[in-house]
Amino acid sequence: MIQRIEQGSTFSEAIQTVEGWLPNFDSALLEAGERSGRLPQCFKLLAQYYSERCSLARQVIHDLMYPLFLFHFAIFIGPFPDLFLTWNIIAYLTKTLGVLAPIYLITFVIIFASQGRHGESWRAFIETLTHWIPFLGPARRALALSRLAAALEALINAGGSGTVGSRAYQLLNAVRARVGLAPVDVTQTSIEKERRLELAGEGLRWPDLVRWGKAGTTLAFKGFVPGKHEIFPIPQAELNNTKLVQNDAWK
Repeated sequence: MIQRIEQGSTFSEAIQTVEGWLPNFDSALLEAGERSGRLPQCFKLLAQYYSERCSLARQVIHDLMYPLFLFHFAIFIGPFPDLFLTWNIIAYLTKTLGVLAPIYLITFVIIFASQGRHGESWRAFIETLTHWIPFLGPARRALALSRLAAALEALINAGGSGTVGSRAYQLLNAVRARVGLAPVDVTQTSIEKERRLELAGEGLRWPDLVRWGKAGTTLAFKGFVPGKHEIFPIPQAELNNTKLVQNDAWK
């Protein structure tokens, strides 16, 4: 990939030469970010999404630790009286590992099947199965929909078509259809509305308004001053004993 970039290819073109490295959605999002001049934001979006997925997986594993301990304890302690009486280790291992080995095998297959390097149809099948798992399924779906809603604007800004039947139209109205809302045309206004609703409470409203140039009017009642409040002041602790200079608007 580095060689392709050095030869003059764009970042998105270089990514496409490495098959199986990224899901198609991620590649499309990065291409849209590159075309719209928002590649850093798209990287941040993907990083946040995968970080939240890892946090979700860690939470699920943490919650399962104690039940798994009790399960293993029951498996190993059940045949123990027979082992103590007969000292037949083969029979003991058959009664314990004979139960655990198939479970470990099934778990390994599920983990392997859930990895992102498999095809889109296979991942869709796995997503369908996990959707019915309490907590895990709805949480994974919510993360995916949040990423989808956040990616729509990048696709539109990159020049994607918003006509009926286009990819952007399908993606936008997939977000709306899940809660029974009718389809709408893909415009900057509809994209802004979906981001405001889907990403409410996630701390993205302010940077969105700043990027769209609407913070001055929308946040005027909160004392927003255009030309100043688009950036934050550098904390005094960061200025002490350094050569950093405070932003002009905050001097």
